[in-house]
Amino acid sequence: MADVITIPECGKNKLLELQLGLDNAEDLLLKLFVNDETVDADTVVGDFTEMSTHDYVAKTLTMATWLAPAVTSLQSISTYDQQTWTFAAGTLVNVYGYYVCMFSSPQTLLWVNKFGAAKPIQYAGEQISVTPELRLGV
Repeated sequence: MADVITIPECGKNKLLELQLGLDNAEDLLLKLFVNDETVDADTVVGDFTEMSTHDYVAKTLTMATWLAPAVTSLQSISTYDQQTWTFAAGTLVNVYGYYVCMFSSPQTLLWVNKFGAAKPIQYAGEQISVTPELRLGV
């Protein structure tokens, strides 16, 4: 099963405000979640359980570092450099995906990427790498 990127309604509104200059662009937060949430248009930050073990720390995505959007058939895609977490040992935790929210207001969910399959973390040195991306299209 492939990863699924979802932009909930709250994210669509905020992204449109940013695009139209109605809100100031700011850095974003990249967070991993450990609950098997069903993601849909009504999903909000409060639906996720952010990872909190294995020396996990959310990552800041600096707005100026995003690559310029590339247009492919009916989509515009912007990516960020690959982000990698290296974990400490602990009890088994399944990571189901990541979500992106505003830095100054982390309750504002922009989009979610649910992995095609959970990624188990338990042992020291295990890693999860993601390349954050946002796809907008028809």
